[in-house]
Amino acid sequence: MPSFASKPLFSESKNIELFYSNSRSIKRKTHLLSFIKSLGYHVILLSETWLTSDDADAFLMGSLGDYVAFRKDRITNAEITRGGGVAILCSPLLNPILFATFSSDGIECLVIDIHFPSNRKTLSSIRICLIYRSPSYLGVTMQSSLKFNDHISRIVSKARAKLSLPTLEHRRLISDLLFLHRSIHGFYSYDHTNLFKLSPLGRNLRRSHPLRIGLPYALPKSHSTFATRIIDRWNVLPADFVNSSPIFFRSHLLSLPSISFTSDSLLRL
Repeated sequence: MPSFASKPLFSESKNIELFYSNSRSIKRKTHLLSFIKSLGYHVILLSETWLTSDDADAFLMGSLGDYVAFRKDRITNAEITRGGGVAILCSPLLNPILFATFSSDGIECLVIDIHFPSNRKTLSSIRICLIYRSPSYLGVTMQSSLKFNDHISRIVSKARAKLSLPTLEHRRLISDLLFLHRSIHGFYSYDHTNLFKLSPLGRNLRRSHPLRIGLPYALPKSHSTFATRIIDRWNVLPADFVNSSPIFFRSHLLSLPSISFTSDSLLRL
C-alpha cells in the first residue's frame, strides 16, 4: 500500500494534513486504513478501492464516525469485475460537501469542497479533486492518440458549460479577438506580417468588412496558430463592430453568448 503524506497547506496553528494511497482493494487492508485514521489526517484520499455498489461504506468508515466518506466506484460488468474506484475520507470539522463525480471506461473522478469557519484569516474553502486513470485507459473514444490531459480538458469544459461558465476555449478566443483588434488599429507596435495580413475585399459580401485578414502563406490544415484560430471568427464580424473603440469592442464581445463563437453559429454573428 504505497503512500505519501502532503505537507501542511497552511502555516497557521491548525494545519490541514492529507494522506494519499493507491490501495488496490481497500477491503483487504481495513486494518491499515484504521491505523492511518488513527494518525489524525484531516483528509484521506484513496484510489483503486475496488469497491462496488454492493459494498457498504463500513469498509471505509469502520465502526466510528470520525470521517465523512465520499466514493465513486468503478462501473463493473461481465468483462470488468474489479478494479478502479476512488474514495475520500474527510473530517466532519471541515464541513465537506460533494461537488461532482465522473466515471467512464477506465477513469473515475471525485470532487469535494471543504469549508472553514468564517473567522479564518486565509482561504474560506478548498476544492479537492481525486482522479484515477487505469493504465489501460485509452479515452472515451478508445483512440490511443487521445491524451489523458485532453480528456480532462473535455470534462472541465462540459462542467463549465453545464454551470453556464465560459470554457477555456471561449476565453482564449475572446483574448485572441481583443489582441487582433488592438493590433489592427495600431495599439500594439510589432511586425505582424508573419502572423496575418489585411485582405481588403474586391467585392461586397454579406457580413463583410474592409479589415478582413488572411494568412501570409499557406499552412497545413493541422497547423494551429493565432491567426488560424481566429481568422474565420474575425472575418464575419460586422463592420461597425471591428471599427469600434477597444472598450466598446470588448464590452460587445463579452455580451455575446458563448454559442456565438462555435463554428456552427459564425454566420449568425
